[in-house]
Amino acid sequence: MDIVIAIALLLLLSVLLIISNTIRLNILNQRAEIEVLKLVGATNSFIQRPFLYVGAWLVA
Repeated sequence: MDIVIAIALLLLLSVLLIISNTIRLNILNQRAEIEVLKLVGATNSFIQRPFLYVGAWLVA
């Protein structure tokens, strides 16, 4: 039973790392767009919202 829990925790950790890495790469790819949005006065939540949607989509 302990082995099953350890494997489940390992898989959960790996999924979280993969999703966070994917979001980070997406942010780096759109860095120029984010800079333009900040220059025209976009709020942080307006910029972060699409990335959170992508993260939720990847989890589902």
